[in-house]
Amino acid sequence: MKILLRAIASFLIYLAAIMVGDAFSAGSSFQEGLGHAIVFGATSAVLTFPVLVGIGFFLRWVAEMLLHRPLPYRTVLPWFVHLPLSVALLFSTIPDSPETLFRRYVADDVPHSLSDLRYWQTSGFNSSIVMMSFKLDPSEFSKVLSRHEYAESSESTGVSPPNLAGWARGRPDFPITLPAAPLVYRYSYSKPTPSVGLRIRHYATKDKDQVITVWTFN
Repeated sequence: MKILLRAIASFLIYLAAIMVGDAFSAGSSFQEGLGHAIVFGATSAVLTFPVLVGIGFFLRWVAEMLLHRPLPYRTVLPWFVHLPLSVALLFSTIPDSPETLFRRYVADDVPHSLSDLRYWQTSGFNSSIVMMSFKLDPSEFSKVLSRHEYAESSESTGVSPPNLAGWARGRPDFPITLPAAPLVYRYSYSKPTPSVGLRIRHYATKDKDQVITVWTFN
């Protein structure tokens, strides 16, 4: 009975850590990533937990062979060898800074004037969508385009990121909104490969002081 209780307690701790970590990595909030965590996080926990327990028993055997004595709490240790990984997964849920997000999805050279960065992400089956809006000094706008070669297009009547209204529908806390000034510039980059494709779109106002970035990977 004690072994069963240890196994259940250990698995529940591991499952919770994986699902929380996966939910936050798959979405910009726990709610956005919960569906992904239920499918992929739970499956991963079920498949990897027995492996980690097996590693725990093996490490206990090696340690006791080297020390020539039983380890303290030897009946408990193998079941909780996953704790460092579980703690790391929970620490991974700490939100990234605006500068980190900019480097990850836009460019390495972060504008000194970067401000009011808002971020939203969701992941599904074999696809991810990231939207960001931010403000900057127009003199630093070139940094937005420094990572890739973009095709520029413009419309005087304004352009709008596709599906923005659709993604915002049903999400009262959706952080991305159109600026007061119309978005008139669109900068496009695509990198298709045999298995995946990356698309980046930057939408900028006429003064290039406000930008919405849409980053898709599938």
